[in-house]
Amino acid sequence: MVALIVAYTKNRVIGNKGQIPWRIKGEQRRFRELTTGNVVIMGRKSYEEIGHPLPNRFTVVVSNTKKYEAENCTTERSLEEAIARAEKLCPGKNIYISGGAGLYKESIDLVEKMYITEVEAVIEGDTYFPEFDESLFVKTIDERVEGDIPFTYVTYSRKEGEKKMAKTKIFIDGSEGTTGLRINERFQGRDDIEILTIDSELRKDTEERKRLINMSDITILCLPDAASREAVSLVENENVRIIDASTAHRTESGWAYGFPELSKDFRNAIKTGKRVAVPGCYASGFISLVYPLVAGGILPKDYPVSSFALSGYSGAGKKTIAVYESEDRPGEFASGREYALTQQHKHLKEMQKITGLTRTPLFSPIIDDYYSGMVVSVPLYADMLSKKHTPETLLSFYREYYQGEKFIQVSEEDDEIAASGFLAGNQLSGWDGMKIYVTGNEERIVVSAQFDNLGKGASGAAIQCLNIMLGCDEAKGLQL
Repeated sequence: MVALIVAYTKNRVIGNKGQIPWRIKGEQRRFRELTTGNVVIMGRKSYEEIGHPLPNRFTVVVSNTKKYEAENCTTERSLEEAIARAEKLCPGKNIYISGGAGLYKESIDLVEKMYITEVEAVIEGDTYFPEFDESLFVKTIDERVEGDIPFTYVTYSRKEGEKKMAKTKIFIDGSEGTTGLRINERFQGRDDIEILTIDSELRKDTEERKRLINMSDITILCLPDAASREAVSLVENENVRIIDASTAHRTESGWAYGFPELSKDFRNAIKTGKRVAVPGCYASGFISLVYPLVAGGILPKDYPVSSFALSGYSGAGKKTIAVYESEDRPGEFASGREYALTQQHKHLKEMQKITGLTRTPLFSPIIDDYYSGMVVSVPLYADMLSKKHTPETLLSFYREYYQGEKFIQVSEEDDEIAASGFLAGNQLSGWDGMKIYVTGNEERIVVSAQFDNLGKGASGAAIQCLNIMLGCDEAKGLQL
């Protein structure tokens, strides 16, 4: 049994300046009776107030700054680790969480019982027991003790079936980067997850990262490729699932590719997989267009595919963002700049493999002077397709292919006219879906995907994959 044990006053005070602000004869009797011969878990400050392990008990101190080791005493860095250690070292023993306030707050959702001594007085203090939902418990009055300051021993037993669902523990390795920061923003207000945070000075500490990765249920990697591979090598807990936003594992065997709309198989692989690779931003647009055409037998696998793309500068990372937003940036940064001129862009490998093309596409990306959003386009000669199609019939094909997919919209036939004949790169900035256009004529057709490179192309795609893995609404925490 894991329980909480505490004494507090009518105004919920449990301490003042590091001390218990009352002395009441017999008030600690139940604490001694219950904890003797069992396990006590306490925070560092609570332990230091006592100054030594409690006799006839096994003590686990929770601290990430100091280490206490003695006979019948050890240290762990989190409450969860402390409980696991206690269960391993003291099987069959009851575990009592005894403070301070931070541990009490963490433990309320975990414990089966709360043994509370209600001190019937208002006493000044600076530390309080947190509020809790009494409707989740059955309250039993065990004993009332009279005196100058009366007190009552009370037990709160959690009702059957009322134990709160455990939150999914998420660690973001690389939380200071653009993608990591956006993922953190999207988690705001969610009550189904718990973010495991790393001290800023330990962000590159391998042992601390390893500890948090193996504590998590799901770790999201927002790292350069080499660092992502290293992070995966640190996994020792077989239950840890990984979502990798880097290029490192997108074409690796054993990794699910995180574009669920492509087919039922892709979605199921994400749902059941332990390793999920988030698509690249350019690759997301290209694959959304080309994969259905190849799968539908419209585009030959040996077609000499080419693609051009326009993107905001945020996709290039923090250093490039800083240059674009600096006052003394070079003059050429005010215009669109074509790059990857050697045809070695890092997304090409997944663009070819996931679509099943037999030859590497020609790809010409352009970075421009706006923050986020992109358009990826693929030109096609109609007479080189396996089946005869026009822009109108391809629109119908895409609508049928992506029917029911909330993240992908297919344009109406008059969208190009309504937009004055332009597709703006930043039109869907801040939106987490994707829109597909088909333009051109009966001889030459252009298929295009418009989306936010930080949405469906990065952090939004990572959250969508996470939601699928958790079995909740795919759009939870996203803007659609």
